[in-house]
Amino acid sequence: AALKKASMARDASATVAPRRTRHALRALLLARGADEAELLACNEMDGVPGKLAQRGLRAVVDAALSSRRLPAASDAELDAISAAAAPHFEAQRRLSLLECVQGEMIELLVLLDRALALRDAGHAADVVAAFSLSASDRNLAIISKCSLQVGKVDDELRRPSSCRGSYEGGRGSRSSGSGASAY
Repeated sequence: AALKKASMARDASATVAPRRTRHALRALLLARGADEAELLACNEMDGVPGKLAQRGLRAVVDAALSSRRLPAASDAELDAISAAAAPHFEAQRRLSLLECVQGEMIELLVLLDRALALRDAGHAADVVAAFSLSASDRNLAIISKCSLQVGKVDDELRRPSSCRGSYEGGRGSRSSGSGASAY
């Protein structure tokens, strides 16, 4: 499955050019004194239609600078920014391929770690396939049942104190006792 995802990422090369364009636009805005904190929220495309990135750097830069009421960029400025931004973009792109190859394994390790933490806390916990892999690659869930301990009752809530904080039904709704939790 990881190799399938990696080849899908390779086949998604149509998205590389627009991402490279956005990266170069961000570099241009930073070079022109844009606020780093603003750009951390991926605001380099504010006022620019997303599909415009498919038309290339000139189209995106013209729209972005116009929406910010900044002077147009020269061809020399665009060439310099493209050349300066390219190595950083390629390094980020190579790192993002690791996510495709190793993401599934890391997600499984996190699920197993959470299940073991529940077991260490005295709960029964299992990692199970919640539905068919053909429906989604993210089909694993942690099923946990609170273990009731006689004599350890919280007077205020009248339930075993070991169960406090368990979750039921995903989405963070609090359980009133034993229940299942899917992550």
